[in-house]
Amino acid sequence: MKKILALLISAAMVFALMSIPAVAEGEVAFTADTVTDVEPGDTVDVNVSVAGNYEAHTLSLTLEYDADQLEVVSAAAGALLNGKTSIPDYQTNPGKVLLAVICPDPDKPISGDGVVLTVTFKVSEDCTEDQPLKLTVEEFENMPDDEANEIPSVSEDGAIVLKKPDGKVTFEIGHADDVDGGETVTLDLTITGDEYYAEFMNAVIEYDPASFKEVSFEYGEVLNAIKEDAFIMIVQDEEAGKIRIGIILTKGAITPDCGSVILTMTFTVIDDFSEKTDVTLEFSEDGDGFGYMLDNNGVEIPYDAIDGYIAPAETVEPTEPPVEPTDEPVEPTDEPVEPTDEPVEPTDEPVEPTDEPVEPTDEPVEPTDEPVEPTDEPVEPTDEPVEPTDEPVEPTDEPVEPTDEPVEPTDEPVPPAPPV
Repeated sequence: MKKILALLISAAMVFALMSIPAVAEGEVAFTADTVTDVEPGDTVDVNVSVAGNYEAHTLSLTLEYDADQLEVVSAAAGALLNGKTSIPDYQTNPGKVLLAVICPDPDKPISGDGVVLTVTFKVSEDCTEDQPLKLTVEEFENMPDDEANEIPSVSEDGAIVLKKPDGKVTFEIGHADDVDGGETVTLDLTITGDEYYAEFMNAVIEYDPASFKEVSFEYGEVLNAIKEDAFIMIVQDEEAGKIRIGIILTKGAITPDCGSVILTMTFTVIDDFSEKTDVTLEFSEDGDGFGYMLDNNGVEIPYDAIDGYIAPAETVEPTEPPVEPTDEPVEPTDEPVEPTDEPVEPTDEPVEPTDEPVEPTDEPVEPTDEPVEPTDEPVEPTDEPVEPTDEPVEPTDEPVEPTDEPVEPTDEPVPPAPPV
């Protein structure tokens, strides 16, 4: 398919742009110059030449041009016509330069290779396009013994070719993120650059056909701007996942004035779309990727190509794994426990005994109305002295249990009993 496209594009270049005459053996060829690297406002000379084996007594030809873009400064017969009667005329019909030649002496015909006409043109300051020069040989005869015999000939047109911008261009395919299964999205193929002038384009867009249910395309503003003056061929191979683009302009060019969108592509992804897929752009590497014609040869314009893509919606992964239970003991720490107003939930779990001493504190014990549960546990003796108090001892009906423990002597005086 790619070779077929390349052949068609090459053929279009030949027939639409080159105008190369097929010269049969014995034919005579007339050629108008193609002058290149011309800028608006320049003055240039264009020669019309002849080559071949012939003897002619009469010659009439016309060189046509666009009078709105070119002004004829002068026109003169070439050196090959010295001694012949020649009449160059560029004033009678604007847009045409006429040349008529006759040889009054039958023994001195026109013959050989050389220039028959030189036309000096001034290019308009407003000229933005190459200017074709159409050459037509209307009469070319040999007249021995006053009998006119037409001499076979062909003619090759000329041109005044403007100097092309040297600017670089960027081609880019768009992208789409967070695309759900079954969703339809559009991607544009665009061109951007400050200055460019292109007469041909040969490229291919590739994608993974397994990722899409349907792929289609439509012309963008660039193709709509040039389609009347261009040979455009876009071929889609759905099985291979390729869209081939071939463009040849027969008039004008692709410039920034044409806009930026070349092609708009529509993609419908498969229902279980889950992996990012690329949409890539590649140009021909045979010298006919993107550029313009100069002296019947393609001149490529430097470019960058940025590929596109379509990506599915992202799945949110948990950021923290659940806490797994463990039998590892909790390491003790000296960090103080932050106080909290949250009430402690009651529990029937017994408190595990510990050998850790209780740290003394100056904090007063809050009184409570809760009764103290009796216990059979003996009271541990202590060496701590009992602080005296003025608080009266509350009487009690509880009998004092006798004890065999001796009373320890003391040096403290016994206070007198209160009077009865």
